[in-house]
Amino acid sequence: MKLSLKHLRTSFLLATLLATPATLQADHHENVDPTGSWTWTRQGREGAEVTTTLTLKANGEKLTGKVSGWNNTENDIEKGTLKGHDIAFQVTRSFNGNDFVIKYAAKIEGDSLKGTIAFNRDGQDQSREWTSTRAASGELAGDWKYSITRGDGESMDLLMTLKVDGGKVTGMVKVNDFELPLEGTYKDGTFAYKMERERDGSTWMSSFSGKVSGDKLTGKSTSTWNSEERVREIIATRIKN
Repeated sequence: MKLSLKHLRTSFLLATLLATPATLQADHHENVDPTGSWTWTRQGREGAEVTTTLTLKANGEKLTGKVSGWNNTENDIEKGTLKGHDIAFQVTRSFNGNDFVIKYAAKIEGDSLKGTIAFNRDGQDQSREWTSTRAASGELAGDWKYSITRGDGESMDLLMTLKVDGGKVTGMVKVNDFELPLEGTYKDGTFAYKMERERDGSTWMSSFSGKVSGDKLTGKSTSTWNSEERVREIIATRIKN
């Protein structure tokens, strides 16, 4: 059977139209943005509950970020990828002088990451299910209490009240009956502020940078008074109503 040029053109056009939807569906991968902070809890040593914070930033199909570790440390993620709803990355940790790799893979489902964590222990490949929840910006808002040690060795209790509006943070630090207003930022899971005040003819400056992990706000405070700088590790605890 000999087909005319007109029939060939018509057949080709129909084939193209019929194939197009399937082709578009197969090739179309809209990346879901996982940028932000994610948290999950697990059982630590002696049964204590440990909260881990993952901070991600997407740039096309590339993922960068950090994962909180032991003793308030952080590890950079490596080989981070984003394809549609799927993310994958790995983290290298050190223990007793040995490095080991933990591989994470998950699917983004709304405000959840659901997948697996794979690692090698004692020469055996192991994996476990992993679910993480997107941390809302409002997690920083509320009342926090912490203590610092003054230069004379005395302990001083402080109360910090914070409000979050997008990436802007406002609030108050209260010491006994003295209140000091603050303004700061909350971006990619990091809360930071700087304050400067005149006191007794000298300038007092203070800055803070830290991260929320569950009901803990952990970071470093740097204060300068009379050209003397003091750096403190701060661990604030959320006050629950």
